[in-house]
Amino acid sequence: MHRAPGTCCPHAVQVVRLLDNGVYVMKQIHMDDMGVAEQQAAVKEVHIMAALDCTYVVRYYDSFIEDGILCIVMEY
Repeated sequence: MHRAPGTCCPHAVQVVRLLDNGVYVMKQIHMDDMGVAEQQAAVKEVHIMAALDCTYVVRYYDSFIEDGILCIVMEY
């Protein structure tokens, strides 16, 4: 796992899925640094990303929260 090249997000890393060796970008958002309203907005944004199916929007694959960090897996 290392920082994804060409990303403006300092907490975006390139990851490889072991199941199929697919390469993805995982954006990491530290939820502990946010207030409750900001956390809810971040989760709502993830739900919107999951519902989108547009050629012009980076494709969403998965998300999870681990150790207070919201991880969003997207196309590379």
